[in-house]
Amino acid sequence: MKKLITIILVAFSVLSCKKDKSSAYDVVEVFPSSEDLLANFQKALDSGSSHWEAMLNPKAGKTYNLYLQLTKDGKALSLVDLTEESAKKIKAATYRLEGKSTNASLIFSAGTHLDDILHKEGFRNVGADTSYAFEMMKGDTLILRGNRFGDELKLINMKAEVAEKYEAGQLSNAFGNLSEFFDSQRFFYFIAEGNIPVQFIIDPDTRSIRVLYVENKQLKFSTTDYAYGLEKIRLKTPLRIGSQVISDLNFDTEKKSFYLQKNQTTRYDLLGATLPVIPLHIMLGEEVTPILSLPSPIFIEELPGWSTSFLDVWMGATNKLFTERGFYLLVMAFELNTKANTVDLKLYFQRGSSIFLGTFPFSFEKTDAGVYTLKRLPFEAGNTPHANAEFIEASVAGLIGLFPNKQYTIDYYDAGDNVIGQFKSVEQADLYFTGEFGSYFE
Repeated sequence: MKKLITIILVAFSVLSCKKDKSSAYDVVEVFPSSEDLLANFQKALDSGSSHWEAMLNPKAGKTYNLYLQLTKDGKALSLVDLTEESAKKIKAATYRLEGKSTNASLIFSAGTHLDDILHKEGFRNVGADTSYAFEMMKGDTLILRGNRFGDELKLINMKAEVAEKYEAGQLSNAFGNLSEFFDSQRFFYFIAEGNIPVQFIIDPDTRSIRVLYVENKQLKFSTTDYAYGLEKIRLKTPLRIGSQVISDLNFDTEKKSFYLQKNQTTRYDLLGATLPVIPLHIMLGEEVTPILSLPSPIFIEELPGWSTSFLDVWMGATNKLFTERGFYLLVMAFELNTKANTVDLKLYFQRGSSIFLGTFPFSFEKTDAGVYTLKRLPFEAGNTPHANAEFIEASVAGLIGLFPNKQYTIDYYDAGDNVIGQFKSVEQADLYFTGEFGSYFE
């Protein structure tokens, strides 16, 4: 079965803020035209400002951090955070500035790390723009727009001491820092303003970050792509948590840990945990599959977290189903429909090489604290899984009888190398059992 963290990651959907127009920026109109921007860029080069930190946001791709050295004689040296290798191995090419009446551009030759940046556009791989028109200035940042694909390139003038760190290959350290830290624990979270636990999920494969938290009893989330930086992870778009906005994930070189800076005096340290901090009853049907499957401890797998009371009932149903009907009980699965507040309690049973499904329909009510009350629903005529359930009901009555008009909580259970779900009876303290997330048969 897949681990919970895998299920959460699969559920990810990357949301990006589309800001393609100039109005997306707080523009400081120092220069009225692209020609003036080009002239001032040339002036900066002539005065010795040749080192630039660049943020590239492809029109249909992720976000990338580059180091560019643009010398006065037209050489272009580059690094990019695609891999550890590309973050420390400088590529040399050339560039030129081109001024026209309607378009002043910065144009790179083949051979820079821009050539290595590819992303999917439909069925084809598309590279990054290599020709950029000067568009605007925002503070000390020049904003350029790709002439072919419309990629956005932000150039930020860099101090010599920062450039030395890039040239020494320190950008590549970000990969190891991130991997070592996030491999040290199963889950991560931080406590935001108002004592709000925020689940923090990072996926290096997709270069995305996702935060989840509960607001007004509802699950909220914010997602963004990221690029690697010097002692930080740079977010493509800010993460929003209530009224808070966070733009970077910083690395503490002494503590070897990551944190989010709220302001000059306050920061949120990322903390490790063996279990998620968002209650499972809120995550079910949202970020986690609402299916929990209980395998037979005899025929499939013995899960931890089963009480003796529940195991005795399971074994009794297993024996009766075999002696009375000739079937082996393989799996019991709870499939919740969190929108309709219904549960299909499914029993999978086998005779010979044939596996059958019997479904017992329930409805449920849930309190804000996550207490479920289950109620039986009638079988539907013409429904084969319902008919199968009705056929074996007398043999498994002891097992099915644990649930009608009974109250249960559903929470996480640490199974050592995995996280699974656990049902606990509210009325009977010694009645509890665990199940894997997902289905064994579908």
